Amino acid sequence: MHIHDVLNMGISDFVGERDRLECLFTKEKFHVDRYTSSTFKQYIANDFLHSKLRGTSVDIDDFIRRCSIYWDKSSLDGLLFYCEMLVNLLELGDFHYCSGNAKQIRDRIRSNISIILEKTGYKEYKDTDGFIALIQKDALAVEVIEDISDKATAIAVLEYNRLDMKGDLKRKKEVLKQIGDYLEPTLQRRAMLSGKSHELADDVSFCLNNLDIRHNNKVGTHKKAFLHTITDTKLEELYDDAYRSSLLLIEMLKQEESHGRIESARQQCKGTK
Repeated sequence: MHIHDVLNMGISDFVGERDRLECLFTKEKFHVDRYTSSTFKQYIANDFLHSKLRGTSVDIDDFIRRCSIYWDKSSLDGLLFYCEMLVNLLELGDFHYCSGNAKQIRDRIRSNISIILEKTGYKEYKDTDGFIALIQKDALAVEVIEDISDKATAIAVLEYNRLDMKGDLKRKKEVLKQIGDYLEPTLQRRAMLSGKSHELADDVSFCLNNLDIRHNNKVGTHKKAFLHTITDTKLEELYDDAYRSSLLLIEMLKQEESHGRIESARQQCKGTK
């Protein structure tokens, strides 16, 4: 074991990493001016009261305490939520006139969070409300977003990977419906598709119409009895499968366009021999 190996080890001590961040945020002091020193939490306390983060919290301590149900646990999700909370709090406050060590402490907090995100496969993303969310790095989603002209659908593709989407079946249903609406022209002509594209379109259509996404499949005309026999965990797994299949379908359609252009060029080459 060498120091290089230690530095490149994955994140496993979730509480330890959170404690380091908490120490930098709540205990490390910097000089506000010649006579006053402060921690980051103390310095932004007043700005917090006038921010969108406050909600109904009476002060910043109340806010952090309310969030503890999500971050006070020995898990990766708990550590990531704490990181997400901090990156949003760090946006508050004007540190322009503070001493240099204020920036140094902020940079250390930021550096710790960046290392945690890099090692756990997450990145920051500013959502439509202006808050910073943590989302999983997903190469397929990035490719799909570049190929989608509809901005709302592109945002939906990205937001499905947000940290706070885990376990939120209601929101996942909304996102899948939005992606499904974008794919609807393709789904309506899926009988004309072939190979993998047809298979993916069939899977996506099934999920949209039978997994309580587009229709109420738990009661009424479109009721599917099997939905009363599976757990929410299993249903979420199927939603994730539907999401993945939707992205693959979008990319397969893009590939068909590429294949069409290449085939056209191939035929032209044959005709010019």
